[in-house]
Amino acid sequence: MFDPFPVCTKIQWIRGALIGKGSFGRVYHAFNVAAGDFIAVKQVETPKTNGDMLNTQQQEAVESLYQEITLLKDLDHEHIVEYLGYDTDDSEGVINIFLEYVSGGSISSRLARHGAFEEPVVKHFTRQILLGLEYLHDRSILHRVGSSFLVFKW
Repeated sequence: MFDPFPVCTKIQWIRGALIGKGSFGRVYHAFNVAAGDFIAVKQVETPKTNGDMLNTQQQEAVESLYQEITLLKDLDHEHIVEYLGYDTDDSEGVINIFLEYVSGGSISSRLARHGAFEEPVVKHFTRQILLGLEYLHDRSILHRVGSSFLVFKW
């Protein structure tokens, strides 16, 4: 497991609709009770059974999440989703990572809904993505599509 662990942040939240899922985790739209605003909560399952403990892929997913938390907590850029904290829920067997909720969905969902973008829209999105990537690269952080919890916003 990744060491040292980042400090947990307890946030009282109410789970909303499922907005995404992967091999070992899910993303929920949620309500942050104390702040009174909407957030995204990523949940990654922690190993529970002996079989889970032997599942290298699941252990790597949890370790990767702690590494991402360590990176996310220090990032501050207008085109990168803001990290709000994390906690563990032993009763559900998950780690929760709390992130700023960005409405509108992904570029691919917008393309599916609205069709091809006009050139000015493509330029706008591309510029913002590149500004976010430049910020990460200036901090020696490599963003790999599909393997990272870093999310760009526009």
